[in-house]
Amino acid sequence: NVMRDNILINVSGHDGHAVGVDKNCEQNINFQKNWFAAKGVHGTWDQLGDLAPNISIYCPLRRQFAKAMGNSWSGTTHTSPNSSKSIKKVMSKAMEQNLHVHMPGCT
Repeated sequence: NVMRDNILINVSGHDGHAVGVDKNCEQNINFQKNWFAAKGVHGTWDQLGDLAPNISIYCPLRRQFAKAMGNSWSGTTHTSPNSSKSIKKVMSKAMEQNLHVHMPGCT
């Protein structure tokens, strides 16, 4: 059993990026808790079951999305982030795509 026979695992495949098995499990559990909490009353156990095996796909996607939006992945300070640049970028794209215009027959 790979998980039980090793103290450290390297899920990323990059040298020097090994973490303890228990730390890796805790990170996955925290990711699931945060994702499930964000869904609120619309979250289901089936969704959580579908999420669990795909964490290794979702984490890099979140980082890529944050990079594309020009946001840092995570901060080290407790200051309030300035999201005005991101909001303006999203608003500009919405205006460009006419997302604010009601189109009859579209839901």
